[in-house]
Amino acid sequence: MRRNGRCIAGLRCSCLLTLAAFFLISPQLAHAQQLDSALVPENPLANTAAESIMVAPTQPPEKPPVDREIAVMGMIQGRDYQLFSATVQCAASGVMVEYDRHSWGYFLHARFDYAAELLPIILLSQPVKSDIWGNALTPNNQLVPGVGIDPIGFRLLWRGNKAIKPYLIGLGGGALFTRKALSPHTSYLNFNIQGDFGLQIRMSDRVELRVEPVELFHISDGYLEPSNPGMDELSMKFGLTYHLAPGKQW
Repeated sequence: MRRNGRCIAGLRCSCLLTLAAFFLISPQLAHAQQLDSALVPENPLANTAAESIMVAPTQPPEKPPVDREIAVMGMIQGRDYQLFSATVQCAASGVMVEYDRHSWGYFLHARFDYAAELLPIILLSQPVKSDIWGNALTPNNQLVPGVGIDPIGFRLLWRGNKAIKPYLIGLGGGALFTRKALSPHTSYLNFNIQGDFGLQIRMSDRVELRVEPVELFHISDGYLEPSNPGMDELSMKFGLTYHLAPGKQW
């Protein structure tokens, strides 16, 4: 009986110790399993795809190139007339370099461009002797060289996707001559205003022929000096234009 009682008591102690050890170890095992599940993703392929979507940069859409042109033109000496001026027997010729850029959308069903012009060579033909108002005192003329720039201008270009394109140009700026222009009582510096009508004829994707049968060319000193005879000329221009970045024109 005593042995049986001791065996039962020892068995009870062993069960209690086993239960106590189980309850002490089970939280640690559960925590270790949580760490392992955090280190190993449930679906590696899905996470990799999500990371690649998040890392991939978004590229903004590319803007179409803006059409820009450089034109080299030659102005043929024309005939003077009295519109805003008083001189006769005066005319001008020269070389012009024009820049056109499609900057302002469309107006009157035409492409509305910014235009500017550099005049590296101007040859002004004027009387050798003239009075204060530019009236010739001799039939002989002399050439007065000069340079100019017209930074303010616009161009209206119609039928931009066709082989032949009509256009209108308005330009304004100044011109500087080596002698007083049109009269000995005027200024070396004069204002220049131009109005042109022309045609642009396609020769290739980048090169076009420009013909301006009508150009209104005006110079005057704007009363920088007491005398301001001015000169109005009806002339012609011919040249070539080169597209720097041809884009969609219409």
